[in-house]
Amino acid sequence: MIDYRLLEELRLMIVCQWGEPSHEEIQTMRRKLATDLGPTISYDVLVDASRIDTLLAMNEFGPLLAGRIIAVARPIKLAIISGLEDVAFGVQRQFATLAERDMPDVDIRVFRDLPPALDWLGHAAVDVASLIADMVPDGHKATDA
Repeated sequence: MIDYRLLEELRLMIVCQWGEPSHEEIQTMRRKLATDLGPTISYDVLVDASRIDTLLAMNEFGPLLAGRIIAVARPIKLAIISGLEDVAFGVQRQFATLAERDMPDVDIRVFRDLPPALDWLGHAAVDVASLIADMVPDGHKATDA
C-alpha cells in the first residue's frame, strides 16, 4: 500500500509505503498527485519506505516520485527513510545519487530512521510519527516509531 498527506502549512508532503504496493496503487497515486499538486511541486518530501516488503516496491515508487517532482517551483528536499536493513539503505542511496544528477533542484538524502530526517528537513518539532502511524495498518507498524 501507499498513501500520502500534504501538510500545506509546512510545505511538506509525507509519503508512506508498506507491504508491497502494486503497480495499480502506484499509478492511482500518480493520478492523485497530479490532481492535488498540479504541474509543479514546492513541497519538501518525506518518504517512509521502512515498511516495504521488497525492494521492487521502491523500484516502482522511486521513478514515480522522481518523475513527479522533476518540475519544481523552488529547490526542494527529499528525505527517504529506508529502515535498518543495509541492502535497502544502500540501494536507496544509489537511487538518490542517480536521481540528484537528473534533478539538480532536488536535494535527496536517505536516512535509517525518522528523527534525523525530520531534523534535516527543518521539521524536528513536528509530530510526523503520529501521522505516519495513523496512515499505516496495525500489521505494518514500525517497532521503533
